[in-house]
Amino acid sequence: MTGPDHPAPQPGDSLRVVAAHHASYGNPISLRAGDRVIAGRRDTTWPEYLWCTGPDGREGWVPERFLSTEAGGGVAAHDYDAAELTVEPGDLLGLIDQAGGWYLCAARDGRRGWVPAGCVQPAG
Repeated sequence: MTGPDHPAPQPGDSLRVVAAHHASYGNPISLRAGDRVIAGRRDTTWPEYLWCTGPDGREGWVPERFLSTEAGGGVAAHDYDAAELTVEPGDLLGLIDQAGGWYLCAARDGRRGWVPAGCVQPAG
């Protein structure tokens, strides 16, 4: 929950998982800055994400802000890995970044990945 009394979490904040999330893809797209991608459709639920094919053929959702887009494609402006975290209620995570309703987090066991913002709340 965000708003005047509940500001959006910032990188470095601790988050507590309040709803389970299971990773959707076993071999998600991963890009290095400068990689060329083929950009496809925009996600209807998460409109800041484009379905992309990376140089190794892997596909997945990429936040548009991570790309320099051009007709039919783009170039990764930043390193990006679409790996999601599988988490359970009560897990504690550290916020690294956020994009389009998803949080990039680090788990206490060293795993790192994305979780939907609706699955977590500030730990404090």
